[in-house]
Amino acid sequence: MDPLQSLLTWCLLGALFCGGMPLFGGALLYHGLQRHSAGEFPLRKCIKCFFIAAGVAYLLMMLLGRWMPEIGSAAALAFACLCVTLVELALISMLMRRFTPSAILTEAAAVLATNVAGYTMVALLVLDGSH
Repeated sequence: MDPLQSLLTWCLLGALFCGGMPLFGGALLYHGLQRHSAGEFPLRKCIKCFFIAAGVAYLLMMLLGRWMPEIGSAAALAFACLCVTLVELALISMLMRRFTPSAILTEAAAVLATNVAGYTMVALLVLDGSH
């Protein structure tokens, strides 16, 4: 991978993780909470909570990145996805302050769907580019 292609890949990943995934996740969370009557939360609050949780989770992963396996390996990608998902779920639950079973399941579904979609794109970009 040449330097320009590598820079473009990292810019796309940054836009995905810092913009696309939190917006998508916040919208999923909002619609899920509305659909399952788990509480009346404005769209703005759902997106804000998702941005905060995603930001903290990604900063944590940057710090843990020193001890993780090689970044291009499938094991490292799976570990990062698991850590980010768990941190996001814990933070969103705390920020939303709604601990009913339907709210927690809705939050978990939004976090899981967002991370599966995002990390699938990462796997396609990073792991495919390493061969």
